[in-house]
Amino acid sequence: MTNFIAPLPLLKKLSGYVNYRNLRVRAKGVVSISNSVSKMGVEEMKEFGFVTLLQMVADLLNDKLPEAREATRSIVFSVNETFTKNEDENPEVAWQNFFLTSLSPIQAQSMIKVISL
Repeated sequence: MTNFIAPLPLLKKLSGYVNYRNLRVRAKGVVSISNSVSKMGVEEMKEFGFVTLLQMVADLLNDKLPEAREATRSIVFSVNETFTKNEDENPEVAWQNFFLTSLSPIQAQSMIKVISL
């Protein structure tokens, strides 16, 4: 259990910047979210929502700015690590089933590429 208390209201406000039109603003928002997510524990991620996190950043895997793409990958890895750590039987299959049911097929394909790298 971590001592970090995720600022969930702040994360909810920052999530609005994920779809912002200005590339730089969007990238800064995603980097801030990534920094918070990397420090979150299982309880905080569950409270915010694994699905919410993945849906929020799924389209940013193909963003025009490299800092947004890298921050998005970091979020995906953090969520993957936390999710699979809590699975008893075959965590990779559970992870794939999780995002296949939570995301569109195109977004799910992007997630497969990120995790397999």
